[in-house]
Amino acid sequence: MEAPPAFSAGRSLRSDLDRLAEVRHRGDRDRLRQAAGLTPDTDVQAQRLDLAKTADGMKAGTLDGLVWSGGLPTAQITDLTTAMKDKVKFLDITPLLPALKKVNPVYGQAVLPKAAYAQPADVPTVVVPNLPLVREDFPVGNACAITKLIFGKQAELAKVHPAAKEISWQPATRADPVPLHPGAPQALG
Repeated sequence: MEAPPAFSAGRSLRSDLDRLAEVRHRGDRDRLRQAAGLTPDTDVQAQRLDLAKTADGMKAGTLDGLVWSGGLPTAQITDLTTAMKDKVKFLDITPLLPALKKVNPVYGQAVLPKAAYAQPADVPTVVVPNLPLVREDFPVGNACAITKLIFGKQAELAKVHPAAKEISWQPATRADPVPLHPGAPQALG
């Protein structure tokens, strides 16, 4: 699961969403703003920036916050929390979860561990699943082999990125609303 936490410079959630940088997931960002009662096109001055420029903007004070979705830890978020220390914080956006689930049931709740970014406490957050996607006509045998490879080499993948530790059979079988490719159930068997 990916955690889409927001950052704050000590302001309320509603005001934090006034000037956001769009990092990767415009749909998640827009859904968060709508769930907070904001109109995405009029109540927010969003900017489309990559994560490095967004972190730089936060450090420079030209951005008030960001909405980000990614595996833990993410280098640019580590840079931001290291550079700004207690001048930024992760927001608990779980009060928005019921409204988000009305839009799409894929959203869930998890905890952003304090150790991920050297924070003083764990922070509840909203998560969305990570799903590897292939075309519908992708060969069944290849999909099966890739799926087996991901689960069979999980320990090696985790050495490259700690988020791979979270790969689990159970959530992998529940990809709704995205249907599983016919090769995946063969591997997950």
